[in-house]
Amino acid sequence: SSELKNHMFICAYRSNEVDVEHSFSKLMDDVVAKGEESVEKMELFSLSPTSITSFIADAVKKEEEDTEVQELSSVVYQTTMGNIFFTKQALEELVRKNILFYDMMCFEWRWVVTKVELANNMSADVVESVLGKIRDLPEEMQELLSLMSYIPNALDVPTLKALMCRDGASYEESEVKDLLEQSFDEGMLLRVSPNWIFAHDRIRQASLRFASEKSGSEETLLHISSVLLAEGAGREWCQY
Repeated sequence: SSELKNHMFICAYRSNEVDVEHSFSKLMDDVVAKGEESVEKMELFSLSPTSITSFIADAVKKEEEDTEVQELSSVVYQTTMGNIFFTKQALEELVRKNILFYDMMCFEWRWVVTKVELANNMSADVVESVLGKIRDLPEEMQELLSLMSYIPNALDVPTLKALMCRDGASYEESEVKDLLEQSFDEGMLLRVSPNWIFAHDRIRQASLRFASEKSGSEETLLHISSVLLAEGAGREWCQY
């Protein structure tokens, strides 16, 4: 737009997955070589054990010095190594398994298991943790996430409605919107108006793994391809 005077691009990537030969690295080298003074690089690291303890203490409304908080944060940190997304998923997993629960009699968060039991009830990797959450979601939401996982593009409601209408199932756009809002409330999706995307790439990865576990994946891929072809006038799609 000729009215656009200022803009800012934020590019995020995992440095351990992008080496010097990667196309993104070459692009950034080219940008820097052209003398762009406004280019800044910021390295973000996992949180420290102290920060994870502070986060967990705030989440369960207890003091950081509390022995129980120290034990819980120690176990969580050993599993997540300070990855904040994984930390949140680990806590949610403990809640789903009723290991971490809110005591309505005492009006406080409690856990009454040993450190070993805490560790044994947390998944070893973040995708498995998210996968466990997906398995507990309503079937319609599982279907929505499964279909979306095959398509890295952001998707709008009409396209999602077309994807959901299969095998005799019929949906109105309002019903699809309700499912999207519920998925947002569960922390699975984000709205980038007018489209919807996964809130985190690990959520998409877990959704794709969940989809691959179900029978009929080839029929699903064929259905998705047919819908995208029908919806694809003037649009470019990527599917995998």
